[in-house]
Amino acid sequence: MGIVFSTAQNGSETCSGGNILLHSAYNPEREAERFVNSAECSYNPSFIVVTEPALSYCSPFLRRKFPGAEIFAVRYDGAFSSRDKLWDKIFSVHNASEPLSDVLFAELGEEGIFSTLFLSWEPSSRAFPDTDRFVWNEIKKVVLKSRDILYTRSFFGSRWTSNIFSFCRYISKISVPAQKGSCPVVVTASGQSLSGALPLLRKYRQSFFLIAVSSSLSVLLHNGIHPDMCISTDGGYYAGKHLTPYEVGSCSAPLALSAESFCAKRIISGCTVIPLSYGDGLESALLSYCGIPAAHAERNGTVSGTAAEFALDITSGPVFLCGLDLNAPAGYQHAQPNCIEVCNSSFDNRTVPKEGRISASRFSSQSLSVYSGWFKSLPAEKTKRLFRLSDHFKFADTLGSVADTDFDFFADSADGRNVFPAFTDANIPPQAELLKSERQFFENNKSSNEWLHSVFPAEYLGFMRPAGGQDAEAKKNSLLKRNDILLSHLERILYE
Repeated sequence: MGIVFSTAQNGSETCSGGNILLHSAYNPEREAERFVNSAECSYNPSFIVVTEPALSYCSPFLRRKFPGAEIFAVRYDGAFSSRDKLWDKIFSVHNASEPLSDVLFAELGEEGIFSTLFLSWEPSSRAFPDTDRFVWNEIKKVVLKSRDILYTRSFFGSRWTSNIFSFCRYISKISVPAQKGSCPVVVTASGQSLSGALPLLRKYRQSFFLIAVSSSLSVLLHNGIHPDMCISTDGGYYAGKHLTPYEVGSCSAPLALSAESFCAKRIISGCTVIPLSYGDGLESALLSYCGIPAAHAERNGTVSGTAAEFALDITSGPVFLCGLDLNAPAGYQHAQPNCIEVCNSSFDNRTVPKEGRISASRFSSQSLSVYSGWFKSLPAEKTKRLFRLSDHFKFADTLGSVADTDFDFFADSADGRNVFPAFTDANIPPQAELLKSERQFFENNKSSNEWLHSVFPAEYLGFMRPAGGQDAEAKKNSLLKRNDILLSHLERILYE
């Protein structure tokens, strides 16, 4: 659609698109001022996003009304690029290579989205109806995603915090990356495709460094394949079931753990741990305060994503993801034996049979599409060394630019001269000193704003963000009550 520029009655530039005026034919500035004055917001936004503001007459009025906010524009058409300098950032959808929802989330994050005011320049929505619907669907998508992440963080915040303090309380032997390798790294997940690849993994076992995602550990060990390390980042109790081989002594490989992960204290204290740190929140602060070195890890919705990023960091060679199906097939979702399946099967009976339980888990696997979407959104500089490996398994879907490959391709990269990644033992303070440091950190921080923000982000942001007509005192009391329950639990960990 062509944009036609003309001169308004007051001498300012105006324009139209598809015979629809995008600005007033008389006084575009006054029209923009009325638009901004009518924008109501019950809180002080950190960011403002305006969808296709065209000639951007609203920009100076937004800065005047919301002086503390960064202002962004979503561009539907490149004809207005001469006014882009009036905005702190431009998001273009007319020539975009990534979904707008992903771009907005990468720029603002879930907390930024929570404090963003989204505004629509109404003439543009009429002139570009299809693009406008698409853009607002993307905005809805990123708002819902941010809401879900915030409430997930708040729901699990107490559990993750407890895990962090237990981690630092009981850790005794650690190892950290010392030298980057050049060999292939294989990361095993627990999808059904792993089963068919097991004979070939055994065949080439001496040619690659093997990282087992915890859910695949029992499968590998059952088939006589021992990993070089295992990785677990899930904070939930049942994720700890996958680490049963460590408890029964059938696995002694170093265990890469984020401090937020759930892991039995006897495993943390009894095996070699590779601490992983996301570099944010209480986890990073407490590890640093206690003097516990950690390898950098990227926070992802799926442990396979974190494992893939970690693998790319420890080798200059290719990284192969094996068993990464990310779909809900008929029958078992995971390669067998699976520790959680063994546990769940003990409750099967005539009235609640195994078939019904397995089918129910298949229909409640919406998270797989989220995990798949993360791999599909990876930039090209990462996917050029990242491959999904199988023995000619027919996957239900691709992973974007992550190429699917087979063991013929894999064999070409399995050069015996390749260097394996090296890890070295690292010193940490004695456990008495660790406990003393934890207690000091706890007493210094247990009721601070930073603590409340990290552990209960949704409630904290809701309390700090003014909301007209809502009872701020009730919100504060609810937040402090939840924190008191957590503090009682942590005191048992630290002072038992």
